Amino acid sequence: MKYVEPLKNKDDIKKISNYFKEQHKRNYLLFTLGINTPIRVTQLLNLRVIDVKDKEEITIMIGKRAILFPLGRNVKEIIQDYCKNKSDYDFLFTSIRIKNSIKPITKSQVNKILLKASINCNIDNLGASSLRKTFAYFYYKRTKNIRNLMKLLNHHDQYYTLQYIGENKNIFDNDFLEWEEI
Repeated sequence: MKYVEPLKNKDDIKKISNYFKEQHKRNYLLFTLGINTPIRVTQLLNLRVIDVKDKEEITIMIGKRAILFPLGRNVKEIIQDYCKNKSDYDFLFTSIRIKNSIKPITKSQVNKILLKASINCNIDNLGASSLRKTFAYFYYKRTKNIRNLMKLLNHHDQYYTLQYIGENKNIFDNDFLEWEEI
């Protein structure tokens, strides 16, 4: 299994977003919801219409705790547009190929969807976990609050969280920028 990374560049996010917007509403919503919430892909895939339609916030299970996470205006608009012809108890992300599919797509299918998008948009190391990692990366960049991010991701180690968002590669760089010899 190859290591996937967060999208760290807003231009890359825009490219992928535009690709999905032109491709299919399901994939566009999956991508948008994935990068804007700390939800694991497996939790995303188990969401039903009733969990997100006409909601201001979404309930996310983090370990054994449930938190209410606010949905942004753009995400709510995409959800409303996508859900308008769906029944409340339908899974949000069902197969496009199988008519009247009642099962959600799998994480493996999400990986394939994102791999195809990454090839078309010329972006490397993209996979299902990139969605949550992207959220985490931008959360950390905005807040610099590693403790809250660790709680949101249910991580117990700061080093692992920094590794998860791809920030530990240069962990010592800032310390040595103006280093003087002893």
